[in-house]
Amino acid sequence: MTAKLSVLEQTFQQNFRTAVTAARPKLPLRLWRQPSGTVLAKRGGAVECAPVGAADLSGIVAPEGWRLEIEMKAATTAESEEQGPWAKFIRESGGIAFQLRYDESLSMEENLERSILALRAAIVLHRLRTCVHPDEDLVQHAAGGVMCTRCGWRNGGRPAEAVRDG
Repeated sequence: MTAKLSVLEQTFQQNFRTAVTAARPKLPLRLWRQPSGTVLAKRGGAVECAPVGAADLSGIVAPEGWRLEIEMKAATTAESEEQGPWAKFIRESGGIAFQLRYDESLSMEENLERSILALRAAIVLHRLRTCVHPDEDLVQHAAGGVMCTRCGWRNGGRPAEAVRDG
């Protein structure tokens, strides 16, 4: 009987980045690897990277321009002491930050599908929380009043008859 090898965090991360690229243009964002801490340069000296605790992946969500940070974890990789406060800082600053953990009970493909869904959900939830009801997203609601097609907000009309698309 052979032991099952654990998937490395780096392998999960690389496969996820490829899946995100394949999901474009339906997934409107750019994502890149973000080293943190200090890296020694081959020619001497050091390169200061993102702050310690910054997520493995960083990006921008279009068209809003929101910062995106995703911390990738293998099945048993622990979160460092600095990672929680960094994610909180990003969220409090108006960005999106969350963690994706590899589930060894699923295949790589299933983990990637689950992770892409989590990424989409994080973007949708952020849109809902930050919507300021642009004019182009406001429509007359069938039950009266005005409704935002972006976040579902509604003003006026008869609330008991309101129909909201999911």
